[in-house]
Amino acid sequence: MSLSLVLPCYNVMKYLPKCLDSIFKNDCNDIEIVLVNDGSSDDIGGGLSQYFDKSNCDHNIEFEYKDARIKIIHTCNCGVSAARNTGIENATSDYIIFIDPDDTVKENYFSTIKTFMTSINVDVAILGFYQIVEDKNGNIVKEGEIFPQKNYISNSVEETVRTVLPKYLGYSVEDILKWAKSTEAISKRLEWGAVWRNVYRRDFLNKNQIRFNPSIRLNEDSMFNAMCFSRAQKIRTLNKGFYCYTIRPSGAFMKKRDAELVENKTALLEARSNIVNDLNKRGFDFSIKDYAGSNVMSCFELIIKMPFSARRETKKYIRNSIVKESIKVLPFTGRKKVDIPLFALKYDLHVLMIYAVNLGKLFGVQFRL
Repeated sequence: MSLSLVLPCYNVMKYLPKCLDSIFKNDCNDIEIVLVNDGSSDDIGGGLSQYFDKSNCDHNIEFEYKDARIKIIHTCNCGVSAARNTGIENATSDYIIFIDPDDTVKENYFSTIKTFMTSINVDVAILGFYQIVEDKNGNIVKEGEIFPQKNYISNSVEETVRTVLPKYLGYSVEDILKWAKSTEAISKRLEWGAVWRNVYRRDFLNKNQIRFNPSIRLNEDSMFNAMCFSRAQKIRTLNKGFYCYTIRPSGAFMKKRDAELVENKTALLEARSNIVNDLNKRGFDFSIKDYAGSNVMSCFELIIKMPFSARRETKKYIRNSIVKESIKVLPFTGRKKVDIPLFALKYDLHVLMIYAVNLGKLFGVQFRL
């Protein structure tokens, strides 16, 4: 059994050697590494030439290194979704693993995956991972293993759609109502949707034409997984954390958030709607109630986080037909923190709420979801 490791690279030469070092501490027999340079400006080609002691890494090139097959592919800057799609399309192994080049992996990762996947032959395997939180100086302030919320086992598409998909599609009306009566963070209602914690059968992705949506640059992983779990027949869980995910204060997610938030959330609306429409065409019973909570929570987030200068974009999102229907189907929860802004949305008072929040910011008031 073979594995393709897909690494989307954009200005990561600071971290990439450490990532590659961790990969090559593993047994790399039957391993293919697809490095996709997404239009980096940090001379990644030169850096890779030095790392691999190989000339011409600033061009598309294939070679062998420490038992692994290496493919380096250079593209224009189109974002991580497009880079991962390029990786999928150039992968040739049985299974695909995504690795972010500013993260690392532990030893015995690939041998464990090979043994596990060979024994069960699944479409998607959901794994645990090891989380590392760093401060601005690179010091580790928190670390530990995180496992899937439950032991997912599915042997049919119907079972996957019923038991796994809801954990990735978005917050349902039921999720919001249960959260409102609890003390836990709302994020606990869903699984951590990152693709690097899963292993995907390549033929499954290609047969179902599953790819990342280039229009979605934040939370693109969750929508990719939602598409997978709307189609996958066989799912298994491996409660081990070999992937080391590092959270840094200066991550790309934080830098892009304000500039792309509205556009991204609109793309997420369309993606969720398309998945639900496809499910219904195939005989499943899904509706906007199954993801309305995410749409309404996005309204709250935009009102709180977007600057006053972006109020037109915020209003445009709230007036989207899918969002309006989501607001309509979400009932009051009995929790003031939710019901007061929900009241404003239901009775078309969101403009007043936008002004009130921004006025409060001027006086140092902090708003939180």
